[in-house]
Amino acid sequence: MDINPQNQTLNNPDQTPKNSKLTAIGAWMIIIGLALGGFSINKYFKTHPIKSQNDTPKEQLIVIEQILKEVIPDDGYEINAKWGDIGPNLIKSGTIDLEKFKELYLQDGGLKSNELAILENASDSNIKITKENAHFVLNLLWAFGLAQQNKLLTKGDMIKYGDYKKFASTGGWTISAKPIEEFYSKYNWVNLDSKKEERIKNIAENVYRPCCNNSTAFPDCNHGMAALGLIEIMVAGNTPEDEIYEALRYFNSFWFSSSYLEMAIYFKQVKNKDWSEVDAKEILSKNYSSSGGWAKNIHKELEKTPEFLPKNPEGGGCGV
Repeated sequence: MDINPQNQTLNNPDQTPKNSKLTAIGAWMIIIGLALGGFSINKYFKTHPIKSQNDTPKEQLIVIEQILKEVIPDDGYEINAKWGDIGPNLIKSGTIDLEKFKELYLQDGGLKSNELAILENASDSNIKITKENAHFVLNLLWAFGLAQQNKLLTKGDMIKYGDYKKFASTGGWTISAKPIEEFYSKYNWVNLDSKKEERIKNIAENVYRPCCNNSTAFPDCNHGMAALGLIEIMVAGNTPEDEIYEALRYFNSFWFSSSYLEMAIYFKQVKNKDWSEVDAKEILSKNYSSSGGWAKNIHKELEKTPEFLPKNPEGGGCGV
């Protein structure tokens, strides 16, 4: 496993946006921005330059819009697992300070009524990620991943590589009601046993995210911890492995939209494969979803056809 604990410290530099000239390829980026609504990538598409030498045909715009809908479905993605009492447990345990959590969303009009219901009451609704709630889902799964008991957190790389409280996933969680040592890996809410924990470990070791070169077995950032939480919930429900990888493929796509859009364009243009034909486990592998694998095998390849390539695609931030 390629471990780089320095990738996810608390100081994560933001990429600097630059202005760009609108071209035909820029038009498809506006399509993406509109499709993503208020998601953070909208800002990226308005401010980052585009490497293009020629106008893109109208037909290509249509193809790229179709690819976008495959990567980030308009209706979101729902798994066969319920939120249950995850929200109330996180608040009761002090993992989430409800008032601090609410404050995060005030600038966007506040939490939706269904989101508050998930936090405050036992919820019978399935876990579903959409363009509108991707940030809420990320934070809730992040909190769950922090508090759910798992040997990956107490005997794995989170302990091996220094003070566990100083990673982005731990020290960056600033909206708790208690110090992290009072809830970190303290609660077995979904009744994991040693056999299920081993299954979680095996899956997590095969799942990467574009913000670093660490697998989900080393959840040192928010996306890694949230992905671990999602795996735990699905393994607890005895979900088949292929369904877990498929869910992670979509959740990662909502959290790292432009990275996975580039990946889908790569498979279409270079491999002549539709996004739906690409195996989810392959997509999430170190070869494609780690920052190094993505840069080498996706971005670098697309640089050979720059008309399809936005410059410096934006990833999700690794803090609250």
